[in-house]
Amino acid sequence: MTLTAEGRKILPAAHNVLSEMARLNVMLDRPLRGQVSVGIPDHYDDMVFETVLAEFSRTYPEVDVSVTSGCSSGFASAVESGKLDIAVVTGPGLDAERVLETEATYWVEGDQFELDADAPVPLAVLDRGCWWSKLPCKALEACARTYNVKFRSTSFSNLRCAIRAGLAIGVLPARAVQSGMRIADDSRDLPELPAMKRSLVISPMAPNDIVQEIALKLREGLRQTIVPGNTD
Repeated sequence: MTLTAEGRKILPAAHNVLSEMARLNVMLDRPLRGQVSVGIPDHYDDMVFETVLAEFSRTYPEVDVSVTSGCSSGFASAVESGKLDIAVVTGPGLDAERVLETEATYWVEGDQFELDADAPVPLAVLDRGCWWSKLPCKALEACARTYNVKFRSTSFSNLRCAIRAGLAIGVLPARAVQSGMRIADDSRDLPELPAMKRSLVISPMAPNDIVQEIALKLREGLRQTIVPGNTD
């Protein structure tokens, strides 16, 4: 017996199904137990807390999950020191152990925002002292565009509020753009921004079966969220 042309097309999918069934059988035979600490960027909060990690906790009630949410610039060192088992780390050209996704970055403004082309660009920026905080200012300085910082905050949540209120323009990763905002169009004549690479960093001391399952759930959750300009 030989496969037809149609059979050859679906063969990879069939292998994936069988592999997933085998993984589920192992999971049922040996339920996950233990502790794990996870680090996620704070603009992932809504999607990760409400879907990925909540689903993981329901599926594996005997795994004690602790989460650190915030600026990811310190996550790699936290994983290295053993304070975190697995973390999503961000950077414009980051090379880490496991690439998760490449996330587009945009100039974002409120739906009713208006900007005088001759006036300095009013900015809302993150005040964290990391590369992300400096990104909008450096981008404008590189093209000799004047600006005024109108709002500073250490949280993405407050930054989004300022943008939505029309106080200023800000730089947001694609997943942080919400209703009440719009991506600034070409008429604003703003400089192009680099895409952000999101990578998974896993401690060699972490419980392997647990972190591998969390990594799988993260990938599945991100894949199910359609974000313009992103590539997996």
